[in-house]
Amino acid sequence: MPGVLRLWILLISVLAGLTLVDLLIMLFVPILVGGGSVGTPSRMRILEFLVRKPSLLGESGRVLARFHLLRMLSHAGRHAEALAHGEKLLALKHSPQFEAEIRRHLANALEGVGRGDESNWQRAQASLRLANVRRTAALHIQSGQIKDAQGDRAGAVAEFEAALEVANPADQESRAIALLGLSLGEFNLGKIAESAEHAAASAELKANDPIHQSALRQASAAYATLGDIDRSEHFDRLACDFARKTRNQNALATALAHLAENLRKRGRLQEAQAAIEEALKIEDVRTCHTILYEIHRSAGRFEESLAELSRAANTGAVGLRKAEDKMQALFDFGASRILVELGRIDEAACRLERAAAVLAADPKLLLWCRAAAARIAALKGDADLARALLREVVTGAGRYSGDRTTLQVCHAFHARTSRVLGDFDEAIAAWHDYLEQDPSPVDQPGAYYNLGECYLAKGDRAAARAQFQRAVDPGIDSHEAILARKRLASVI
Repeated sequence: MPGVLRLWILLISVLAGLTLVDLLIMLFVPILVGGGSVGTPSRMRILEFLVRKPSLLGESGRVLARFHLLRMLSHAGRHAEALAHGEKLLALKHSPQFEAEIRRHLANALEGVGRGDESNWQRAQASLRLANVRRTAALHIQSGQIKDAQGDRAGAVAEFEAALEVANPADQESRAIALLGLSLGEFNLGKIAESAEHAAASAELKANDPIHQSALRQASAAYATLGDIDRSEHFDRLACDFARKTRNQNALATALAHLAENLRKRGRLQEAQAAIEEALKIEDVRTCHTILYEIHRSAGRFEESLAELSRAANTGAVGLRKAEDKMQALFDFGASRILVELGRIDEAACRLERAAAVLAADPKLLLWCRAAAARIAALKGDADLARALLREVVTGAGRYSGDRTTLQVCHAFHARTSRVLGDFDEAIAAWHDYLEQDPSPVDQPGAYYNLGECYLAKGDRAAARAQFQRAVDPGIDSHEAILARKRLASVI
């Protein structure tokens, strides 16, 4: 806000008899929350001070400050406090679009305190408030965010696409937000190539800091899922540069952790671990522990891997209840994989069942759970259940032809399960299907090692030795590459 304009507002306000708090709200709340600023503790303390003080304008004079407190507190996981602000806001009359936005954030707070039915009702009411409003880009974005929170991924994608159709080409921020929302929706639907393209397009536009940082992170994740490590690293480095520019230590540590993950994927495990340790010196973020889990898992250090996963689960919880529940379910899924390697099959089954219960509404991640459950069933001796689950997995994988990661998960569990069942030809075919998806260098030795074990079980020692050699040749010290080296020493 230009300085001269602020002076005029000050003069008019004094003449009108407004209080100092009224002036502070008018002049500085837009600065504090400009560009969708994140809710840092200092910003929230200032806003809390402003809404507590008397105002000549009454409650209506606190609307802007209270709304951003609702948004920030909910994102920070302080749901009960956010709820109180949301309820006070709804006691006043607002435009349909602003009321819908209040209800959207209020729904997040209600979800956070465990009042799921009321949360769903608020989201439905938010949609109703928008039903007869002129369909601007902002409105389509708002509707997309509501549909995404309701679990309607396809509906959310359609709204973000509509936002792009009507958005003013000069409105870069709206286009960036719509493109990012579209990319996230496509990613969850398994349309990874489209997701990568739209995240990269969002990152090219001028947007507020959190949106730009999120676009860079999403582009990195999408390209990594496509197996394009170079492009993924490009966006990670841009994210590092932007985090340094904006002095965002959390974002910097996260971006450095993703760079370490790409080192792991290349099979450079010692370098990856050193890079993660450097990231942790900047800030203790959940992503660092998640990637340390992957590094230890690749190296066969399963106890350490499980410990890092536990640290990840207890570090930096996501503010939104549903998102955090999903993260915890993914940690349970990861833990089940490690527990199987440790021979703790019953524990693995319990963790996987817990994950599947939470992920039941996500068809793709539920398919991952079904694939993992097939292997556990085979290990527990229930061949009929294992084969039934495999049939479900093979059918389900066909719906995700553009999602390389999901296909790898399905083929790898198919192969490992078939080997446990003694169906070696089926396991060999599944491992070849897996390799056709071009897994990261660190994961390829595992496929060749397991192919070698299948051929060895069939009595074809020459074919087995050839596969063990392929596992060893890249010089990657992954767990199964080391097992292959030991096999080569004993297989003639």
